[in-house]
Amino acid sequence: MLIGKVSSLRHHPKLASPRRRTSGGVAGAVSAGAFLACMVSPAELHADEPAAQGSKVATLDLAQLQYGVAFTGEFVADPGPLCAPNAPCILGSGAGIAIRIGLRAMSGLYGGVSYELSKQDSGKLFRLGILQQLRAEGRYYLTTGKNVEPFVAANLGIAGYGNEWGVTAWGPSGGAGIGLEIQASRSTVFGIVLNYRAIRLGEFTDTSGTPRAAGFSHLVGFELSLEGRDRL
Repeated sequence: MLIGKVSSLRHHPKLASPRRRTSGGVAGAVSAGAFLACMVSPAELHADEPAAQGSKVATLDLAQLQYGVAFTGEFVADPGPLCAPNAPCILGSGAGIAIRIGLRAMSGLYGGVSYELSKQDSGKLFRLGILQQLRAEGRYYLTTGKNVEPFVAANLGIAGYGNEWGVTAWGPSGGAGIGLEIQASRSTVFGIVLNYRAIRLGEFTDTSGTPRAAGFSHLVGFELSLEGRDRL
């Protein structure tokens, strides 16, 4: 009779085994955790992760102010009528420096201005033959989605040539070119540019008394640039 009472107590619903209650609690916690995990989107899970370094979204595809300096070479392909017969050529190749500033749009377009100062070989007719150029420049970048982007360029401006800081002859200039831009960081880019330029200088008489006729001179320019960017 005592054994029967013990057996009935063991199966009473209010006196369930503690181990059975514990197993049910663990299962409930696991189910609740799974439900909450489903409610959190992947975007929220990665919201605090920084943008990938050098990614297109974080760097190249933004409107920016772009400015910098370039070391330039100006190689005379054809001096035109500036080189008179039976006289030293007054316009030869040279090198110099350029500064520029402009705006780069999200569409891959760039517009800006540059000033270039270069010392040219004047055949000893000038003490210091200086070619000065002020240009409006445009570029169109071929978007690659990477840190290296090629571009095509065009420019229009005015040029002046003379001894030291003087301007003996001046006139319009125009040209086009191709280049490659390499992004070193989010705010720094390097550039390599090859340009063709045509400059029409007016007629003048040089220091030896030789007349120089007006006409076009054709130059090939090479640039190595370092430029910074500030996000607008």
